[in-house]
Amino acid sequence: MIRRPPRSTQSRSSAASDVYKRQVVGLLLKDGAPAKEVQDTTAKHGYFVRLLDEASQHEPVLSAVASALSDPERLEQIRAALTAATPRARPTDKVTLRIGGRFPVESDAWHGWWRVFRKTLSRSADAGGSMLCLATGELVAPARTHPKINGLADVGGMGMGSSLVGYDKDAFQSYGLSQSENGAVSEQAAAEYRAALNDLIERHSRRLAGAKVAHWFTHSVPPEDDPLEWIETPQEAEQLAARQKANELLDSIRTGTRPNLQGNRYYALTISGAAGRAMVRDWMEGQFEDLVRNVTAWFDDLSIMRRDGSGLASPPKFMAVLGSTVRALDDLAAPSVTALWRSALTRGPIPGQFLAQALARARIDIIEDQNLNHARFGLIKAFHVRQGDSKVNPYLNEDHPSPAYHCGRLMAVYARLQYAALGDVGADEMLQRVGAEPSGEAFNAISLEPESGRPANPLINAGAILTTSLVRAADPAERFERILGCLSAFAGRPLTVDEDVFRSELATASRNRALAYLMASAGSLQGDVEETVAGVKRQHNVLSQLGVNPEEAFGYGVIEPLLQLRKDGVRKLARALGNKELGLRYSMENGRLSLELGGFGLGR
Repeated sequence: MIRRPPRSTQSRSSAASDVYKRQVVGLLLKDGAPAKEVQDTTAKHGYFVRLLDEASQHEPVLSAVASALSDPERLEQIRAALTAATPRARPTDKVTLRIGGRFPVESDAWHGWWRVFRKTLSRSADAGGSMLCLATGELVAPARTHPKINGLADVGGMGMGSSLVGYDKDAFQSYGLSQSENGAVSEQAAAEYRAALNDLIERHSRRLAGAKVAHWFTHSVPPEDDPLEWIETPQEAEQLAARQKANELLDSIRTGTRPNLQGNRYYALTISGAAGRAMVRDWMEGQFEDLVRNVTAWFDDLSIMRRDGSGLASPPKFMAVLGSTVRALDDLAAPSVTALWRSALTRGPIPGQFLAQALARARIDIIEDQNLNHARFGLIKAFHVRQGDSKVNPYLNEDHPSPAYHCGRLMAVYARLQYAALGDVGADEMLQRVGAEPSGEAFNAISLEPESGRPANPLINAGAILTTSLVRAADPAERFERILGCLSAFAGRPLTVDEDVFRSELATASRNRALAYLMASAGSLQGDVEETVAGVKRQHNVLSQLGVNPEEAFGYGVIEPLLQLRKDGVRKLARALGNKELGLRYSMENGRLSLELGGFGLGR
């Protein structure tokens, strides 16, 4: 910014952004302009010419401009050209100089002169004299206000700019200091940090949901070798190709074949707006070599099998990983973006909030029968890997030591059985009648959700009873035939009901009847109570032929505790599944999954 010449009516510290205006540069004055306006404009013009002359000691081409603007004849030609310009410009429009096809303002040659010149414009220190500049460490007269940062309007900032340093409220001020004296920075340093941030935001940043991230290196790195380019916009190449590229870079650093990468450092800034303020959310820096390793580990930890089992899914973009945790990207807050970005760049743990959000979205996908999201399940896997579970692989690990891991496999089979039996019952109808959360109570508790009258989930006794009633059929006999046909298809052989055992169990099903009558009174069960309870008992009878008596093996009639792994009952189930006698085995051939449990096969 250029300043006005000192005058008795004008403080040296007041702004003069109009010295570049057409009216000043070309001395464009209307006929009959007031004498004071003529005097002021002429003084500004002379001041502008003197500045050009001073700057020409460092940028010689400016000398010719200063001479032309001092020559009345040449000035008249310039004035005529400015007046005739199309489209017609206003007197207050700014003027930029172009000499020999280039713009001197883009040159660095005059910067040294400019820094010295600006110091002569600083106001005299008051209220105790000079202060220590927090940016440079020098004794300076601190700027009262700081220039605003541009480019943050789309991430919470203001269109007119956002303040990085500002003390515009009394609560921000102390010790009798005024405005930005509370965080002393010289005018020159404030102008320089503003110019640097504006350049970074405009030319070197990307928007990531509610924040912008910018990064750079000590020595220039081409985009194809930039690990942060990989993480923001990964190539569609296979994971192996990405790892090979990373290994080549690391080898070139170790062998010295890429000297520009040796000792190179990266710097990463995350910034967003908050009303009228610019908020630096995070700052990271480190060795380029460590960055390559960390970004490679990010993709390794996220790697997951494709839904069809044909190989690893393509590496997800960072925005896809973020988006997998929310309904819409607008729901992401800047602090959340910052936290996951730091995890990716530093190989740090993934915050627990992302696991909770990913699981919630995964449940919705399962309930609504949507395709499973690779980035979402990759993030769930990466969370556990970074918690220290080195046994979690992108594919099924049959040798995983945790029984809970294999509980999930069994639960998937039971869920598939249940949803296949429901057939044409839609997800919306299912959610209206049955919940999808752990009950926190015993599997056979006589309780429902207070407001909706729904069972907590389909895997407790109340849920099993209600989902049985949802299977569409003309009568109870047809309903059970549909269920039996589905179970027989999964078992790979015809299954039947042992009528003697069935009648014996039905005679002692008082608790199930109580649950059914409770749901009928709440309006959630709309079928016949006795026929529905009988249908459930017939299913138990058939399931016992698959080699598992849940009541005897686990102490549960159904596998509801698998939904909440902290329950004591799950520990019992996990121990039971860990026994060799139960023999849980998995295989897949031609896209067909087979699970063998207790000597009996379940196919799907």
